[in-house]
Amino acid sequence: MEDDPKLLRAEVFGCEACASLGFGFSRLRPGLPLSKFPPVIGSSSAVPPLFIGTNPRISNTNQDLYEEIMQRPDSFHLLAQDVWRGRSYLRFGEPGRHYDLHLAIAEKAFPGRPFSSVAAVTELFLCSTKDGAALPRSGSPCADRYLDQVVRQVQPSVVVAVGAPARAYLASRRISGSAPFKSCIGDLVVPVAAVPHPASWGKKGLNEYIQWAADIIRTTVDGGTTFRQPPRIYSRGLGQRQLAAWLIHSDPSLTAEQLTAQLAAAFPPPAYNVGSRHGPHYLSLYRTGKLEVPDSDPRDW
Repeated sequence: MEDDPKLLRAEVFGCEACASLGFGFSRLRPGLPLSKFPPVIGSSSAVPPLFIGTNPRISNTNQDLYEEIMQRPDSFHLLAQDVWRGRSYLRFGEPGRHYDLHLAIAEKAFPGRPFSSVAAVTELFLCSTKDGAALPRSGSPCADRYLDQVVRQVQPSVVVAVGAPARAYLASRRISGSAPFKSCIGDLVVPVAAVPHPASWGKKGLNEYIQWAADIIRTTVDGGTTFRQPPRIYSRGLGQRQLAAWLIHSDPSLTAEQLTAQLAAAFPPPAYNVGSRHGPHYLSLYRTGKLEVPDSDPRDW
């Protein structure tokens, strides 16, 4: 069967469909497949929420994980069960604590239950990158290929879209509603609770969105169809420093004039006054290590 979890994992493990598309996907060394995550981590059978993010990241802090799972298919299959080196990867193995969001929402919706017994997580792109700079701004050939199969396995009653890329992809399949909206994926029509990327939250926003997403899940599980609006007011705004750092990081050949032009487009008058000094100023800060590069494009927050 095309939707058999182990067969799907085996297909994904060796997938090279996007290798030549310039998306910045990582490969540990020649002869190994592109470094990637399983199509599902958590439950591979029916559970209420399916979390969808952008893609896994690779760095010096988690390269040992990829060394193991991309050379030992058994470890790749175990990771799909949220097991790595005998412990939960989502809870203990992710250096950046990215999955704290997923765990907190699942815990709020299903207190005391292990994540893998009540939820699952997948990504728009299953292959890993150092950052999101080379990923397409819209669409995902990987999700086009695999997401419907994942949904047929998990049979979610609600999807939690984490970050703007996942929200935009699912919005392209929207059939009704606003927040949450309903999308057609797999053979299902499901409500989509879109939450911002964790990098865009302050503590209050984090807690508000966790509660809101958990409420959407519980309402759906209980058969409800009326949902309250999301707490948008708590999302952190786009900042010039963050965007400048990301733009320079994404294109090291960027000139001061080009940087100024892109900042002016993102921060137009009369509310902002981006002038010729801004590009050289931020380039100088970046080159002297005084600009912190965010984990993802701030325009996607």
